[in-house]
Amino acid sequence: MDKNILSYGFIKIIGAVICIMLLCICVSQITPAQTGNGKIYLAGVGPGAPHLATVRAMRVIKKANVVFCHKSVKERFSSYLEQKEVLMPEEGTHVWHGYGKSGKNLEGGELKMWKAAEKARKKIIEKTRQAFQNGKTVAFLSDGDPFFYGPWGWIMEEFEDLKPEAVPGLSSFNAANAALEKAPTSGGNTKSVIITMPDLPYMDERESIENLARHQATMVIFMPTVMGHSLEGHVKSLSAHYPPDTPIALVCYAGYDDQEEVITGTLNNILDRVEDQDETFLHLIYVGDFLTNDNRATR
Repeated sequence: MDKNILSYGFIKIIGAVICIMLLCICVSQITPAQTGNGKIYLAGVGPGAPHLATVRAMRVIKKANVVFCHKSVKERFSSYLEQKEVLMPEEGTHVWHGYGKSGKNLEGGELKMWKAAEKARKKIIEKTRQAFQNGKTVAFLSDGDPFFYGPWGWIMEEFEDLKPEAVPGLSSFNAANAALEKAPTSGGNTKSVIITMPDLPYMDERESIENLARHQATMVIFMPTVMGHSLEGHVKSLSAHYPPDTPIALVCYAGYDDQEEVITGTLNNILDRVEDQDETFLHLIYVGDFLTNDNRATR
């Protein structure tokens, strides 16, 4: 009787060990979707035509299950986004605006913009974390270089715990340089380039375009029509310190095969040259003598 009891107990122990071993095997074979082992990418897809996106960025698009991007990116890459869940912020919502800041000291239009951005961000964050937990690959696609005034840079901080991966992209700055066929660093009197954007109401006055113009370095202004700014206003700010005959160029739709256009002039005549042109968010302003400098003259 005692031997039978011992045998029965031994069999139970062996059975328990086998169950534990089987459980370990099952756990080790659980799919990423069951463990929350997703992946997040922030990829720059270049300016304009899809052929300016890098091979690495295209690989990210190919393996992505969920894609966040703006309407212009969706339209340009539509053939590559089929069968994917594509989510876009509401038109006119600046998802980057005021990230990490409190809206308690804002008012009027600034407060309205912050609230819209915060609402959009919460939806994006919730959707991204859920997709990650479901083992999906999430790709945020940014025009140009995602860290050159890109709207999605904040996700690297927001999802730091999930270890997002950044994929560099060709900037509209690079595409515009090619369109100009000139190097902004090859000015006759300057080797420096100031890259900036229009003045914003909450920024330091020292960062204003007029104050930056004091250096008379080559200057490149991204998104010159943002926040209601116009070319006329920029010319006025630049003319405070650059001479009237300083060369200036507008590069419109840099990198777009059928729309790219370059308009050149000087500070004292550029407004006449563009009076029949529609000002667009998708152009850059270049100011500096590199635009007319001929290095052969020094030989």
